Amino acid sequence: MRRLSLWFIVCLLTAFTPKLAAAPHLNTQANEPFELGGQTLTFLNPEEMHTAGMTWLKMQIKWQGSTADAQNVINHARAHGFKVLLSIIGVQSELAANPTLYYQNFANFLGQVALLNPDAIEVWNEPNIDQEWPAGLISGTAYAQMLSQAYPAIKNANPNVMVISGAPAPTGYFGGGCAFNGCDDLPFIQQMKAAGSDAYFDCTGIHYNEGVVSPTQSSGDPRGNPNHHTRYYSTMVNTYRSVFPNKPLCFTELGYLTPEGLGTLPPGAEWAANTSVQEQAQWLAQAATLSRDGGIVRLMVVWNVNATFIPSNYMAGWAIVRANNQCPACLTLRDAIRKVAPSLNYYTVNTVQLRWSRITGAIGYQIEVDNAQTFPAPLEHQRIVSAPTAEIITPALANGRHFWRVRAQFGPSIWGAWSAVDSFTVAVPP
Repeated sequence: MRRLSLWFIVCLLTAFTPKLAAAPHLNTQANEPFELGGQTLTFLNPEEMHTAGMTWLKMQIKWQGSTADAQNVINHARAHGFKVLLSIIGVQSELAANPTLYYQNFANFLGQVALLNPDAIEVWNEPNIDQEWPAGLISGTAYAQMLSQAYPAIKNANPNVMVISGAPAPTGYFGGGCAFNGCDDLPFIQQMKAAGSDAYFDCTGIHYNEGVVSPTQSSGDPRGNPNHHTRYYSTMVNTYRSVFPNKPLCFTELGYLTPEGLGTLPPGAEWAANTSVQEQAQWLAQAATLSRDGGIVRLMVVWNVNATFIPSNYMAGWAIVRANNQCPACLTLRDAIRKVAPSLNYYTVNTVQLRWSRITGAIGYQIEVDNAQTFPAPLEHQRIVSAPTAEIITPALANGRHFWRVRAQFGPSIWGAWSAVDSFTVAVPP
């Protein structure tokens, strides 16, 4: 009887008191602002990084029994005013010998690193290919097991450390599936999802480093298989977001390869032969702008800052510090980051996550989305979800401004008042 009386009072209050209605809000980058960083291969060029507007420094280290390398990177980054992302890998042969034991020992090491107070840890690197993970053991399921050990070890040691899932290599090499020596990135992250990995990281790691067109394009790649999602910035974002819709994205590598100043590229990299340094600079700035304004990307790390610029070094093709220490991309990135961003409710993808506050006693919620503030019929989208659900992903919406509202349901015909109307803008590049 007591429970029934309380439920009845809640219904009456909600029906007649609008302030108790659910208040919508958008999930924008996990309530954190977008930030820009660079992966540096040496401790040189901090001033160039600052010029570019970078506030994060990323370096990769290998677990070999000591935290000394991690401490060294952290000390350098702090001395120059950067936040620190450590991408931490291990020894493949040791992982192959006893995966279960290795997961636990590796997690213990990550916990020790977390005590050194970095800002973020990326757990491994490109675990979908045999250059980084033992052949024959590659799967998103196996990697999810590593994450399930790593995440609690890091968070128990230091809950302030952001945990980023190891970004897969973006590839369609394996024909849409997995083989002995690797997996395409999409089935790999789908396997991660099926294994429950999204409970064990804060930000979805993503790499994009094979682009040969502007990030504002979603078609027109001149290579074979031009519609594969790895060809374009927008399809990479949409693909990874569709698998992990409740997580922000962290580009732990985003770069454009150019041979300018290096001569010819090695076999297998001919696809970037026509990309210029000017295009590299422009496209990085455009990617930073799209990432900042899209409401999905939490962090974009430029790959790379300063690989040694000599013709024999393939990695130097991605470097933004070019011959004679010139850095055209530093200037374009600076100008892009300094521009005033649109409002937070601004998206360069056409599916948007809507979230609202839960209401005590509610059994469900009704959500309406329309391009008119008065919500005339027919609506663009409407849905009823059961409690405790407090978020939805919209279907694909047209470019333009959209309005939405939500109300709580307390019985078969008992509804609370509509919330205040909120709005957002969809602006998908052509």
